[in-house]
Amino acid sequence: MARRKSIIKTNSTICSGDLKKKILIQSRAITPPTDGSVDFTEVFTTLGTVWSMVKTAIGYARVQFDDSQAEDRDILHNTHDFYIRYVPWVTAEHFIVFRSERYSITQIYNLDEDNTILRVQAMLLGPISASINQA
Repeated sequence: MARRKSIIKTNSTICSGDLKKKILIQSRAITPPTDGSVDFTEVFTTLGTVWSMVKTAIGYARVQFDDSQAEDRDILHNTHDFYIRYVPWVTAEHFIVFRSERYSITQIYNLDEDNTILRVQAMLLGPISASINQA
């Protein structure tokens, strides 16, 4: 007689013990150029430090250009998934700092819609020492 196998929901397999990596959630303020300069100033403010599980997840978006000569191209989009405990204030306008590298948040999913775990998809921008335009 065959044994029954339980079906595990893939979205619910994350527990508190999996959240082992500390990340910073930051906001960005942009100051307009002054004194005839063309460069703006960016100031990042840390809103909070949270524990996360980090997964490398390369995602691509297919982009179709208006030019009839141009071919459709795949453009790198999401590079990492960060799983964190639910916090209501995290938005796609924020940034993540992990291991001295800055990530731009692209999408946020509330897993199972039960306000427990968030899946935050982000794109690697580069080291925190470089400005966003140089990364």
